[in-house]
Amino acid sequence: MMKKISIMMISILMPIVGYCASMCIPPNIYVAVLSYEYDGTESTYDTDGNWTVTFDYTTYGLNSVTGNTVRGVSSCNEVPGTLNSVAGYISASTQDSGKYCWCEMTKPLISEWAFIHEYADASSCAQSCTALCANNVKTVSALRAAIYGSVW
Repeated sequence: MMKKISIMMISILMPIVGYCASMCIPPNIYVAVLSYEYDGTESTYDTDGNWTVTFDYTTYGLNSVTGNTVRGVSSCNEVPGTLNSVAGYISASTQDSGKYCWCEMTKPLISEWAFIHEYADASSCAQSCTALCANNVKTVSALRAAIYGSVW
């Protein structure tokens, strides 16, 4: 069974090489391979709401992808959601004041916000949301599919 992958044109990762790449694509364009099918190998987060997940995998017909890093932020918001649903906009006036945990990818591309959890209260969300975003982006393919599928 073939695994679905997404290939996004961006200017930060690995250069395209080869005959067509040199003639068909400008030299400052790079390719990022983001596949929601593959779990991450490492995740980190900080107390400011930032998270990072690193992916290493081999895709069909492509070279091994190592050190492919996805970065993002979390938000404890007053806006409820359903698991892995996405929202393009969350009001800044309600960010970090609610019990609903949302995750957004900021690099290599910007995604919409994806809902992942409702905590009992805002304090619990503030303590755990960023770690949950990092861990779930690393291990939950449905969340990665929602985030990767909602890039701007």
